[in-house]
Amino acid sequence: MAARATGTLKGATQIHVIPAGRGFAFAIKAGSQFMITDLHGQQVVDMMWFLDSLAPPSVGQYLYSNHAREMFKVVEDTVKVHDMQYMACNPGLYARIGKPEHRSCASNFAEAMTTYLRENGDKDAQFEWFQVHDPFNTFQNTPYYTMKGWMDSSKAGDYIKFQAEMDCVVALSCCPYEEGGFNGGKSTEVAVTWQID
Repeated sequence: MAARATGTLKGATQIHVIPAGRGFAFAIKAGSQFMITDLHGQQVVDMMWFLDSLAPPSVGQYLYSNHAREMFKVVEDTVKVHDMQYMACNPGLYARIGKPEHRSCASNFAEAMTTYLRENGDKDAQFEWFQVHDPFNTFQNTPYYTMKGWMDSSKAGDYIKFQAEMDCVVALSCCPYEEGGFNGGKSTEVAVTWQID
């Protein structure tokens, strides 16, 4: 059963439900907030951001660009457990385990960014999965780079809310990895809500 987030955003907002195992990208303006909500529980959401510490951030801390500029501030977080070490699952990983046609976070990011770029003026854009950098894995509990403890990170209705510190594009992937019970054994949909002008 799907849940609604208890967190809210002020003003005009837009919401998009990302289907299980798929990706989505959207633009956010500096000063605006957005939140990712796990609708069913136990669903990891990989997050990347684009613009021209090993410990996950906590409320009041920031995510930085590779130019040491503050990009997002964590405003609210009902889970408080996230991962900044694991790579995005990718076609190479699935090929090695005998599932070469399985969806992946890296492919979801590439698909979402290609769609976003084409819809926003670059009709020839083609973002490839191997151009994907390491993500911020929301709701993923993998302490010390192990798979122990990740089963109970988020519950239905849990969310993390960010404030953008600069204009950027955010890409999300509803992680399709289901091996060994990851993501509760079945990828599920999540919602992203963001403030609009």
